[in-house]
Amino acid sequence: MSAPCQSPCLEADGTCLDISYEESATPAKSMNSYFISHERKFRGSPLTTLPVVFNKDLSRLLDSQLHLTSLEDLEQLRSIVRNRQSWRKLSMRIREAA
Repeated sequence: MSAPCQSPCLEADGTCLDISYEESATPAKSMNSYFISHERKFRGSPLTTLPVVFNKDLSRLLDSQLHLTSLEDLEQLRSIVRNRQSWRKLSMRIREAA
């Protein structure tokens, strides 16, 4: 039995990836700062931050080259989210793979 999909983005229709075009939006700043930060990340227990969880969800897709490990990956995902039909297809595939 597979684990349920944990990405809150899928329930929020992509808002965590910043479907708005404003860079001043709090979710956009948070996602950008996660990848820009060069300081050491957390020690100890496994990370359950949104980028880590969403990257795990993307890794379950067998024929996809999508990842969320860098700012470039984030920008690619944002372009998918802006296209409502593409985002629906991707989110459906992630739910089915979970």
